[in-house]
Amino acid sequence: MKISHVPNEIFDNTLVFLKIMAFTQGLQILVQYLFTFHSISKNTKQLFYYLLINCLVNLVLLIALVPKFTLGLGANGVAIATLIVNVGLLIYLFLTLPKVKANKTLKFNIKKYSTLTVFSFLETIVKNAVYYFVILVFLNIVNNQDVYYVVNDFIWSFMLVPVLSQNNCIKQEVSINNKISLKPYFLNNIIILLYMVVLIPIAYVLFNYVYCLENAMLYFTTLLQMLPCYFVFVFDNVIESYFIASGKLHHVFMQTFLTNICVYVTAYILYVVGVWQITLSSIIALFSAGMIVSSLYTIIVFLCLKKIEKNNQNKRENLATDC
Repeated sequence: MKISHVPNEIFDNTLVFLKIMAFTQGLQILVQYLFTFHSISKNTKQLFYYLLINCLVNLVLLIALVPKFTLGLGANGVAIATLIVNVGLLIYLFLTLPKVKANKTLKFNIKKYSTLTVFSFLETIVKNAVYYFVILVFLNIVNNQDVYYVVNDFIWSFMLVPVLSQNNCIKQEVSINNKISLKPYFLNNIIILLYMVVLIPIAYVLFNYVYCLENAMLYFTTLLQMLPCYFVFVFDNVIESYFIASGKLHHVFMQTFLTNICVYVTAYILYVVGVWQITLSSIIALFSAGMIVSSLYTIIVFLCLKKIEKNNQNKRENLATDC
């Protein structure tokens, strides 16, 4: 913990937070695997409804755990709420596993996702290592963990619900036909962005009058600073979901590796040598830079793969014509 620059006054709370989140990370891997199984089994509509219910449950838990007028657990309240939601989601997904006939396509898809789990595992290791040794260090230095975790939880639990649902739709469609058009999903992202914008004023009401947070305006301005990188994430996630669904997890791993090493580790080195000063705003700017690098890599790889696919198709058509 000392290597993460945790202040003595929040040492115990931070240790509890890390223990809860470490356990939650393991649950999220299982949840993601079951989500994939439901997706390729054409069970996405039911998942969408459950995600909406999760939003309400998460809201109730945050109100009960985070504000000082209730239990006042702060960042630990966010971690506990996330843990409870994931436990509930895991139980629900397991109990509602669809009964499907074991056709060859389904067997192939399940086998494909199972054998490629190693790339997902490596990606998780890279993300968690950089989070603990870089991101957590930065957050502890500025001593604004509560602000970051509350705002980040609001974004993921409320604003990005349509994105998570769309991910499952992409996985389902790819499991049926690998040659899909992503254009409708990109167009749908415009509606998702409008939905996120509508939630912006609601966020201030939530922070100020529901959570009763001290200095609610700080939480709100932090949300406004963080949103641009998540707007980019909405579009980037379409291609990333396509990579995951089509078994191209090595590209997702490389995306994670390059982003974390080129952006976050580089920022840490600049901080150590005294070139870069850490503030909450500079950390958010760092996240934005990471999202841009991640998106550039994803787009370039996607376009290259599509070009190769088109060239191969042209060759096949030419051969068919010659015959």
